[in-house]
Amino acid sequence: MINKVILLISLLLTLTACNSEKTEIKVKDYERIHKKNSGYYLIFTDKGVFKNGDNYLFFKFNSSDIQNKIEKNNCYNIKTRFWRVSFLSMYKNIMTLDKINCKQLNK
Repeated sequence: MINKVILLISLLLTLTACNSEKTEIKVKDYERIHKKNSGYYLIFTDKGVFKNGDNYLFFKFNSSDIQNKIEKNNCYNIKTRFWRVSFLSMYKNIMTLDKINCKQLNK
């Protein structure tokens, strides 16, 4: 019973510590990072580096589909999820992506 309570508290703290953000970006480059049994993509933009990877906590399983839509020198509205933990280097994970006209970035 105590293990279930600790697990529930941990889950609630994790969800509340997670931030969400919408950003307009212009893609400069991207690369695939392959690990032993998994992988993800790094997206290099004018607003920094973002991660595009599956996220089981938020039921995101379409990172390859999102990556297929990304083209260099195009602009996008993205929604990201991320945890801010000062001693860890973590990228903001792209959850959704919509292509926009790059002229919108200058407004």
